[in-house]
Amino acid sequence: MRIIYSYKAAGQLTSLDVLYQIRIAEKMRFFAQQPNPLLFAKYITTRNLHCFRVGSYRVYFKLSEGILYITTIERRDKAYKK
Repeated sequence: MRIIYSYKAAGQLTSLDVLYQIRIAEKMRFFAQQPNPLLFAKYITTRNLHCFRVGSYRVYFKLSEGILYITTIERRDKAYKK
């Protein structure tokens, strides 16, 4: 499965500390290698997206035709205030 980061998500990822960047990238590769990555995700109805929890961050994504499309990366405390 391929992983594609949106322009916004790529900017959010690069603005994080390097250790968080590595941790999130490794987790996304792990989830992409799974037969059904949705088993590890939570569906967020208010955003109509799924999200992975990676430490104190939430990674929002869409899954379509073998592509894991990362849309947003946010800290948990800010992610649920929208």
